[in-house]
Amino acid sequence: MHLMAGMERPTRGTVEWPGLDPARPRTSDIGVVFQSPSLVPALDVRENAGLPLVIAGADDPERAQRMSEALALVGVDDLADKLPEEISGGQAQRVAVARVLAQRPRLLLADELTGQLDRAAGQRLLDALLAATEHLGAALVVTTHDRAVIERLETQWTMHEGRLRTTTDRTVTS
Repeated sequence: MHLMAGMERPTRGTVEWPGLDPARPRTSDIGVVFQSPSLVPALDVRENAGLPLVIAGADDPERAQRMSEALALVGVDDLADKLPEEISGGQAQRVAVARVLAQRPRLLLADELTGQLDRAAGQRLLDALLAATEHLGAALVVTTHDRAVIERLETQWTMHEGRLRTTTDRTVTS
C-alpha cells in the first residue's frame, strides 16, 4: 500500500497506475485512508475534512464546497461542528474518508478500512465509500482481512505462498 501511495520507493522496478505519471505522481491524485482515522483532536469534523485542502492552498469558497460535499457523501455532514472526541469510532472513520474524498483523488487506497468497526458500521462505511468513489470516478484499492468487505469488491487480489493471485468474477488466475 505504501508503494502504491508513493510513500516508499520500490527497491526494484516501478509501481504504475493507469492515468498517473509514475515519475511524478501528484499527492492530490492519490488518497489514503488508514486503519485508524487519525483526526486532529483540536479541529472539528469540518476542519479535519478540509485539512489537506488548507495544506494544498485551496481558496476558502472551494474548500468549503469540497468539504461539505465530502462530508455529505459519507453521511456525516450533520456532525460538521463536532470535535473528534464527540463522535463514535465509525463516524470518525467516515470523517477520515471524507478528508480523502475532499481531495478528489483519482486513486483511493484504503488500509483495513473496517478493521476497528463492528460489522454493521463497517458495511455502512463501505457503502458510503463505494458510492463516493463511483460519484468521483475514482479507482479504489482496499486491503482487508474482512470477508464481508472482500465479497463486495469486483476484483480481489490475494497473496498465496508468496504469489499474487487475482480473482475476478470468481475465476482465479496467477
